[in-house]
Amino acid sequence: MPGNFLLLDYGSNHFPDIRYIHIIRNGLDMAFSENSNQLKNWGFYFGIEASSSPVSMLKYWIDANKYAISKGRTLLWDKFHLLNYDSLITNSKEVNEELCSFLGVYDLDIGELSKIVKKTNSSERYKKNDISLFSQSDLDELTNLGFHL
Repeated sequence: MPGNFLLLDYGSNHFPDIRYIHIIRNGLDMAFSENSNQLKNWGFYFGIEASSSPVSMLKYWIDANKYAISKGRTLLWDKFHLLNYDSLITNSKEVNEELCSFLGVYDLDIGELSKIVKKTNSSERYKKNDISLFSQSDLDELTNLGFHL
């Protein structure tokens, strides 16, 4: 996740018509990603040591997304949209309809738009890994953020 969510205060103060779409992927997939740049760049913001361990990566994912969602909903209200990437893959028509409605775009063919959505190779990568290394409280947070094992 890029760190643009850290600019929500600035954006909401300086751009009154801002609309923010926060895309969230399954935290377990992100925990097993080889890309730890976000943790290295912004983990300190949440008191998380920069490492590439899956446990640290999941903790960052939890804290960063909870922060982004809270800030977005508090500062932007109806100008904040949470888009679940996994739902986009499995239920693209409905998710695209919600997204277009949020953006005020009604002249797109949702069926055609939904055909563009493809499952990536990194989706469900957590199923090939041992998730027992995560604490139950972190797995509970994952569920609270809309993802299930």
